[in-house]
Amino acid sequence: MPLPLRLLHVLAAIPPHGAVADIGAGDGQLALALAKRGAMRVIATEIGGSYPRLLLAVAHAPDAADRIETRRGPSLEPIQHGEVATIVIAGMGGHTIAGMLQEAVARNPQWIVLQPMQHAMAVEAAIAEQPCTVDAYDVCMDRGRSYGVWRLSRRSAR
Repeated sequence: MPLPLRLLHVLAAIPPHGAVADIGAGDGQLALALAKRGAMRVIATEIGGSYPRLLLAVAHAPDAADRIETRRGPSLEPIQHGEVATIVIAGMGGHTIAGMLQEAVARNPQWIVLQPMQHAMAVEAAIAEQPCTVDAYDVCMDRGRSYGVWRLSRRSAR
């Protein structure tokens, strides 16, 4: 199944090196695309009732499954400090993403990629409060809706 255009834009924003955490991976489409693109390690997280769907999707992708580790848990809880180079939080509401951003920054990734489904202004306000720089910003139209995609990096100390 091809990725929706909004996820293609998220995929394009993810640097092609280092381990990636896909937070709230849903049915694993992005995690599978990352593994197929060559990511050596993808950690796909999901909570509750959605977790079995993620497990099933990964199990049915033998060409990528060996590079995807699934973890169950809320928010950033399944990810350890410094464990990944990139954290991706996509496909959730802007307020949810905004509420997770400080925790994502605390995990000390090199990059954070964000793509809210709505309430982008909440994400913009949360970004302004973090020690991050917007490296890239993109907007795509998919199925009649506009989606912003941000790639953040930690602000260097001066």
